[in-house]
Amino acid sequence: MNELKIITMQHQTDCEVAAIATALQISYDEAKKLLDWRRLPKGLENPILGNPWNLYRALVDAGYWKINKTLTQLLKGDYTPYKTIVLLHNPKSPIMKQHWVVLGAKRPDHGGFEVFWGDSEAPRLITESMLKGYFLAGWPNCAFEPYKANITRIWWEKIKAFFGVKSE
Repeated sequence: MNELKIITMQHQTDCEVAAIATALQISYDEAKKLLDWRRLPKGLENPILGNPWNLYRALVDAGYWKINKTLTQLLKGDYTPYKTIVLLHNPKSPIMKQHWVVLGAKRPDHGGFEVFWGDSEAPRLITESMLKGYFLAGWPNCAFEPYKANITRIWWEKIKAFFGVKSE
């Protein structure tokens, strides 16, 4: 991998922009455009623009698709560091306070993981139990690795979205 670019948030509610930009290694502005992200009244950008469906749609528009990851896979280290996007939930307000992060390297020396929160180029270190707690505290439980998809996959996902068929 070339030198990793960690993209940070420019607002308090644009974690999905930073996560997509970091995982795909594109600019903040490119990710913002893919997500059609903008400030909305009363923080409505999070439920409207920060939901998993909007991230999946942005991936398709960028020519990517995703491999879903389970919590068990994450805890075992069965993911690609610096590419895997995870939705974490604040246990005190799991529905209203969710945050997209990029999972870095598994850190056995620390008992956990590097997590790029979007607020800094430096990762935070969290334990396995913290990851489990944040992941399971709310719904939806979502973790995925984007991959460059072929045109057939992209068209198939666009057709399914057009007809309202949910993807895995």
